[in-house]
Amino acid sequence: MALAVVIFLLVIGSIIFHFASPWWFTERAADWGSIDFTINVTFWVTGFVFIAVNLFLAYCVYKFRQKPGHKAVYEPENHKLEVSLSECSYYKHPFFFRQLYTEHLPIAIITSRR
Repeated sequence: MALAVVIFLLVIGSIIFHFASPWWFTERAADWGSIDFTINVTFWVTGFVFIAVNLFLAYCVYKFRQKPGHKAVYEPENHKLEVSLSECSYYKHPFFFRQLYTEHLPIAIITSRR
């Protein structure tokens, strides 16, 4: 429970530090608008991901903490889950898998002809 609170306070402290921070672009450095825009977009995207991941981590630490009378279940293999995750990653990145598995295919086709 304490770890979840610490992670949550880390996120809140980071947000407060961002808005109270004296480190901003100076007027001289703001001459290049496209660079400043790129840096700002990168900053906001990484900031959003940082906040989302850490709040999810705090939620998981709180939700799945050790409880009295509850024993953890060890499940070394789950064939159904492994197949579904493999299919999900195959359909999510089909071009990568096609390139990976068909890299040596033309050699096999050429050598198998008579």
